[in-house]
Amino acid sequence: MSKEINLKIALLNDYYGNLLTKYQSDVVKMYYDQDLSLAEISKICNVSRQAIKDVLKRTEKKLEEYEEKLGLVARVANIKAKIQSYILESDEDTAAKLNKLLEEVEKI
Repeated sequence: MSKEINLKIALLNDYYGNLLTKYQSDVVKMYYDQDLSLAEISKICNVSRQAIKDVLKRTEKKLEEYEEKLGLVARVANIKAKIQSYILESDEDTAAKLNKLLEEVEKI
């Protein structure tokens, strides 16, 4: 799996992880955030490697469905891009205020 896809799934889990079961979210975090192998996760969770692989596949699909329906990641990225473009067009004082706003948006 490419690094870009890994980052996308980790980001989706950051946004929508609370909509998953704790187990699903934890497995995704272990695999995508902590870079643990399927074997390592299966040992921690005391289940088969195949069970972890199945959980990841189903959970990845759910996360992508959430983004399709809710679009939070895309909307936040769009807002960030607009703020960045406004910063380039602004005077120093306004740019400083927009940078603070951008920092707040990035915490979402």
